[in-house]
Amino acid sequence: MEVQNEELLILSDITNDKQYNTMTNEIDSFYSKLKNFYLKIETIHVRNIHLKYLYKFGTYLNSLKYKNPQYLQGTIIHVYDDLNFNLLSTLFTFISSPIAKVSVFYFDGGYTQPTADRNRTIKKLKYYFPR
Repeated sequence: MEVQNEELLILSDITNDKQYNTMTNEIDSFYSKLKNFYLKIETIHVRNIHLKYLYKFGTYLNSLKYKNPQYLQGTIIHVYDDLNFNLLSTLFTFISSPIAKVSVFYFDGGYTQPTADRNRTIKKLKYYFPR
C-alpha cells in the first residue's frame, strides 16, 4: 500500500541504547518535517528486542501523543514471527495505546525474502486503535 507522505522505518535488533536512539531519532525526523504522514515499519531484520526497550518505547509513544498538531495519521507494521507479533500486542495493549490506527500484517514464511511482499500470504492481521 503506497500513500502520500509515507515514511519508511526499517528496523533491526533493538538490544542497546544506540539502536534504540537511532530508531527514535528517525521517528523524530519524520515529525520535524511538520507534515502529516503515514509510517510503514519493516521488521524483516528484527530478531531480538530487549524488553527494556519495549517499555522505553511505550514511554516515548506516550510523549508523542502530546505533540500538537499530531502529524502521524496511521502506521503499517510488517512482522514475520510470533515474537514480534506478540511484542506489539503487549506494547499496544498493556504499555501504550497507539497515537493513530496501527495495522500489523503478520506474513507467512518467516524471514525468508521473496521478491515482493505481494507474493507472501498474510497469516494474521491485527488492528490497534488509540484510546
